[in-house]
Amino acid sequence: MEEWVSSIPDGYKPNIKTFHEDENTYDLMSLSDICVLVQPSTTGLEAVSFGKPLVHLDVKMRQKLPYSFTEFKVAVKMTPAELGKAISRNKDFSKIINKKNINEYLKNELSDTKNAIDMVTDISKKVIKANLSKHHKPTETSMKSDKGSDKEWSIILPLSNRAKNILKQLEAIALNSENDGTFEVILIEPVSISKESSDILDSLKGDVTRLIAEKGLTIPEMMNKASKIATGKTLLFLDKNLLPLPKWLYYLKKGIINYGKNRILGTRIIDKRNSIVHAGIVLDENHAPVSVYKYLSAEFPNAIKERSFKMLDHFICINKAFFHEIGGFWEKTGKFAFMDICLRADTYRKDKDSCIYIPDACMMSLNESKEIFNFNDSIYFFGKWHGILWENQERLYSTDKITKAELNAARMAQSMETANLIE
Repeated sequence: MEEWVSSIPDGYKPNIKTFHEDENTYDLMSLSDICVLVQPSTTGLEAVSFGKPLVHLDVKMRQKLPYSFTEFKVAVKMTPAELGKAISRNKDFSKIINKKNINEYLKNELSDTKNAIDMVTDISKKVIKANLSKHHKPTETSMKSDKGSDKEWSIILPLSNRAKNILKQLEAIALNSENDGTFEVILIEPVSISKESSDILDSLKGDVTRLIAEKGLTIPEMMNKASKIATGKTLLFLDKNLLPLPKWLYYLKKGIINYGKNRILGTRIIDKRNSIVHAGIVLDENHAPVSVYKYLSAEFPNAIKERSFKMLDHFICINKAFFHEIGGFWEKTGKFAFMDICLRADTYRKDKDSCIYIPDACMMSLNESKEIFNFNDSIYFFGKWHGILWENQERLYSTDKITKAELNAARMAQSMETANLIE
């Protein structure tokens, strides 16, 4: 914080007073005219409780958040420029308050205790059940493959319902997968799909199989179904809205040669702003899985190191026989499916280097929408792996010999670099 304060240009310092850990938060809040947040915080809840106008500052550096105050209509979203103009024009921020929305929000946030004991009991049961499943293969579905393996790759792709993204994905696969082995594409279509998307899929030719998502089945279950009809020796599972970039298969094949068949390989994933989305998964101070060096430049030196991680996300490359041997994806893992199978591979193989990050194999994420938070996915994953998910982000930074000051500088540089890019 002190480093950030010292970085403020001298011309602005006379107009800014900082109170970092010097004053009581509630005293400051009671004196303030407005509360400004960049991300959800208990300070926002306290501000609306105090009746203070709340502004959610819309910055370019994206963060993975379960919700925002603007979604509940208790805060107004403004860019830094808009906020600056409003302050310079002496805007009366108290007029942005919608008391009806705030009262409804506070009622739900603070006083909705209906069935609270039953909910806690239910969560506890789910956590215990998930933890007991840690060392067992799923018994609900046989993972025996229905097909042989006459191709090198099976590309398995759950589709979004955005026609533009579907077209870009299919074009990227066609253009960037040539000359590195025979492959097939297995598409998992949403239950409901737009006519534009349907027209694109109806026009496809070549070795493409379309699976319609079945009502009641999760994406991990549908990916298991796809794996059973796959004819490739190696399965490539992509998250929604991912575009493979040139030579991705070449570098994955090289990784298989270097590390052996019974490894899970992951790729570097960037966004349209050339910022990192995935470079291997670590656990932060809250023991939550996060991508290492997320939002930094795609060429950040420490993000292009080939190495092992306990977990990978958004994409995995895995030998079909090995995938079925360890039980495939577990249906209850939801958004944590990729991370869960990585941890199970470690447990199954009793090898700390089961998952290898291959940065030269690169993909682009088109995903701009906020990920929907699924309570049950989190209960299952964290309950299942309780006692194993220990913070290791700081250890990685120490190994990479990078300081917090250097990380902050890199984040600021990338944020400034991408600030004027068109959405």
